Amino acid sequence: MHTLVCLVRADHPEVKSSRISMSRFLQLSHAVVTPMGRSGELFETMLKEQGLQRRVQLRSVHFLTVPAIIATTDMIVTVPRSIADYYTRLENLRMVEPPLNIKPYAVKQFWHPGFNRDPAIRWLRESMVRIFGTQRDVVRSAKKAS
Repeated sequence: MHTLVCLVRADHPEVKSSRISMSRFLQLSHAVVTPMGRSGELFETMLKEQGLQRRVQLRSVHFLTVPAIIATTDMIVTVPRSIADYYTRLENLRMVEPPLNIKPYAVKQFWHPGFNRDPAIRWLRESMVRIFGTQRDVVRSAKKAS
């Protein structure tokens, strides 16, 4: 299960605490990553349903473009926590809890059963679970592949 968090530069002049207020969130300029996938859609839908509109200054389809931009500007971005954990080790960034209570969402892997025993595919699946999953996920993935 994954959740979303916000990233700002570590010394952001307007975001001082570990949680951001809705008014401050909506005032800031946002970078928005819209990859093919569910997490971005969930967050954008939640904002729209609540009638909230933020100031989008940058749109990107790749998460890789985000850390250097956020670290050198006053923008904020909302990303999956696993990505934020990684980016805070690469750049001078800080995680901030968003002003909305965002429900966790599942990240799942799918593959054709014919590839269950393929060594390369098993390695890839297990690597993804090690990087993004919990210990319980690692055990479950190993059992499925057997």
